[in-house]
Amino acid sequence: MGIMAPALEDIRFLADSEHRVSALEELMEEPRTQVDLRTATGASSATISRLLRSFGERGWIARDGNDYALTPLGRFVAEEFVRLYDRMRSADRLRGVIEYLPIEEFDFDLRRLADARITRPTQADTIAPIRREVELMTACTDRFQMLVTAVDRLATQEVAELVRRVPVFEGIYTLDAMNAVKADPAMREDLDRYMRAGGDLYLYDGDTSMVTLGLNDGTVGFELNDGRGFVPAFVETDDEAVVSWAERTYERYKREAERVDVDAFAA
Repeated sequence: MGIMAPALEDIRFLADSEHRVSALEELMEEPRTQVDLRTATGASSATISRLLRSFGERGWIARDGNDYALTPLGRFVAEEFVRLYDRMRSADRLRGVIEYLPIEEFDFDLRRLADARITRPTQADTIAPIRREVELMTACTDRFQMLVTAVDRLATQEVAELVRRVPVFEGIYTLDAMNAVKADPAMREDLDRYMRAGGDLYLYDGDTSMVTLGLNDGTVGFELNDGRGFVPAFVETDDEAVVSWAERTYERYKREAERVDVDAFAA
């Protein structure tokens, strides 16, 4: 069955104005007056009057004195449209990023990443994502855990320094990442210093579709990779659901990994 024209008209009606969406979100909380809605949305009195008249004509609201409240139909419309709006907002924010995220590993709704900070390369700074990742590492004061699937020198250098001042610092390297470190004299030296400073390191020798994942004092960071060594973005969030997922995921990989010997990177 196709979508009927009236339904499309209602979708278009709401999508054509941020004020209408904002008003719906306000009314979902509790009944509001015209003044309440004008203050919350920033719309003019005339706009709010037209908006409420249109909502009423559609059977979405009922008036009780100065208060306007959603009807059961209005609440259904509001909840469904706001859900769609949130999904589209998430899709727009994650455009050009989502294809690199390990979504098959996620057990949380992608909308949880709608407000994530996304650092992308620029023409002037092609490694901006890596720089932002290192900034977060440098700011760490309490606990840092990292699942590494691809390596770069900037981050590896910071690891060697950070282990000396962060109480809990440990990393899990995939076999590919470990082999890349051992093949690069500079990174090999960095991790040798890390190990001799007391850092914990584990080797995960299984298949994975994960990207490099960092847990940094309650913030989760994803270092994305296009599979050819280019980092298209660094995504960071402190959303509770994402942090909880990341903690469980890290511990799962750690259980399946083996501790690396302190002399593993010795010359």
